[in-house]
Amino acid sequence: MKSEKFTQSQYYLMLELLSIYVILPTILFLFSSLPVLPILWLVTFLCIRAILKDRTFDRSNLWHASVLKSHSKTMLIQFVMISVILFALVYLFMPELLFSLIRENPLFWLLIIILYPLISVYPQELLYRTFFFHRYRMLFTKRWQMITLNALFFGYMHIIFHNWIAVLLTIGGGFLFASMYERTRSTLLVSIAHALYGNLLFTIGLGAYFYTGTIGTIAQFFKP
Repeated sequence: MKSEKFTQSQYYLMLELLSIYVILPTILFLFSSLPVLPILWLVTFLCIRAILKDRTFDRSNLWHASVLKSHSKTMLIQFVMISVILFALVYLFMPELLFSLIRENPLFWLLIIILYPLISVYPQELLYRTFFFHRYRMLFTKRWQMITLNALFFGYMHIIFHNWIAVLLTIGGGFLFASMYERTRSTLLVSIAHALYGNLLFTIGLGAYFYTGTIGTIAQFFKP
């Protein structure tokens, strides 16, 4: 972060940042019965509404489909490599989880594959990448500082799942998505990547570490 003396507006931004990315996840962690997805949607709506009123915000960042052609190949190669590693780890150390959701609840797995990118991934990327990288850019002097803090905040949000595996996996994902967004400024591209990795986790069995609140309630209706 910037070393010079902070202005009053920068102190306000720091307080706002901590409220959204530290205090709110802590509240959701402490009160696990709260509906996570509706709260995510509401906070994301308010945050995006705020930056849409900012004339310095480039609205093309919300889509920016033009970067898909130049970056999709790299993204897919990276996805395949990481998929092989994660599959091998689950196969070797958690074989009982491998494809467990598909075997036990295929309908719910299919529902996740279809709806997860729309109702969870895109709102998360709007809040954690689009909003974060525009709203708080003045607090940082170096690219790596913003990427690192963003990844840590993204991982911290996943304390709501009450297990360390979800946090560690999403810190890693946070670095990947934050780096990608910082390079491309494409919420669409990062959301596609996020959806691929999220659906991968649910497919190979690691989705068991990502159930809580609203998702957990929905899952009850799809038990065989």
